Amino acid sequence: FPGTKEAEIAYWKLAWYRYRHQRYQDALHYVHQALNKQLLSAEVLAKFLYWKGKLEYFSGKKEQAAQTFKDLQQ
Repeated sequence: FPGTKEAEIAYWKLAWYRYRHQRYQDALHYVHQALNKQLLSAEVLAKFLYWKGKLEYFSGKKEQAAQTFKDLQQ
């Protein structure tokens, strides 16, 4: 089901589960996977970018997180 709404939901659930278990690098992997898909709506893209920034921050990648949040504002 790649490229479908179900894939978007699956990536979100996989990332969220790992986030809740403080596995931030693993969660970031699934956020990146979702962001690499070209079919995300603007709303969903913004959600994944926001969480990408949070996960980068929690993973100690504070400069990358700051850049992600700047990109989100544009």
